Amino acid sequence: MKRTMIVWSLLMVILIGGLTYIGFNLTSKNKDFYVKENLIKEAAIEYFNHYPDKLPPKEAIVKKETLEKEGFLDETNLNCEGFVRVVKNIFNYDYTGFIKCINYETKNYDKILGENI
Repeated sequence: MKRTMIVWSLLMVILIGGLTYIGFNLTSKNKDFYVKENLIKEAAIEYFNHYPDKLPPKEAIVKKETLEKEGFLDETNLNCEGFVRVVKNIFNYDYTGFIKCINYETKNYDKILGENI
């Protein structure tokens, strides 16, 4: 009985440790892409701070190419396709960055882009 309890305890420790390792490994693998999503988002915030008349009445997207053309995003910093969704709330705007790279795509990238074209 005691031996069975030790075996089960050891098995649980190994299982929990393994799952934790896998979780941390996946998070660190996608960290660079999260940085790129934030980079394009910050560029859009600067863009709309500079051009407040272009803020949408409800919702809009601003593409990576626009941000690069206007000088708010360096072409070499983001070697992926991308856009930022800007949604007007009651008091402010919410900005969400979306990117599409070779090995990574923000969830709902195609859906959001399709809705706003």
